[in-house]
Amino acid sequence: MMVTKPVFDRLGFWLWVGSFLIVLGLALWSPDARSVVHIYRHGSEAFLAGEPLYQVEVAMGYLYAPAFAVLYVPLLKLGPYLGNVLWHMLGFGVLTFAAMRQVRKVGGEEQTWLLSFGLFLALPVSLAALRNGQATILLTGACWFLTLSELEGRRAECFFWAMLAIIAKPTAIIMLLLGERCVPG
Repeated sequence: MMVTKPVFDRLGFWLWVGSFLIVLGLALWSPDARSVVHIYRHGSEAFLAGEPLYQVEVAMGYLYAPAFAVLYVPLLKLGPYLGNVLWHMLGFGVLTFAAMRQVRKVGGEEQTWLLSFGLFLALPVSLAALRNGQATILLTGACWFLTLSELEGRRAECFFWAMLAIIAKPTAIIMLLLGERCVPG
């Protein structure tokens, strides 16, 4: 069986889209199964109720910054099904658009193949986190965009992506320490 160039050029992209659809199907079927999104909902509910976010007697409770609880509130208000689907769409979307921006930055004639290959390589390392709905996906995408904005000298974009990355996971402060255009002074 011979695979034609157009099929091969887009194979990684179609695997990415197929994985996206499977993850969305699983998120709709059972929003809390093998997912950490219920912890985000709990944190946002606690924040809105004025209750403590952190339960020290629970080993793996809410482990995020209070700003993340605020960030997740609109998705909480949409309910567990629609909010969960939109959260997963945000994760896939931010990684996809970051990869697209990276490919445009690299340039060249084979941009379709490069994007497809990049998404194919990203699947094994990101699929479990995408399935679980982990904030690490938002952190990764925000740091990726932060790096590209830094390279292009876009200070306002740097600030936006840096703040989003820090809200997703405070360990993103390392990206600020590495960038010279994102830090005033």
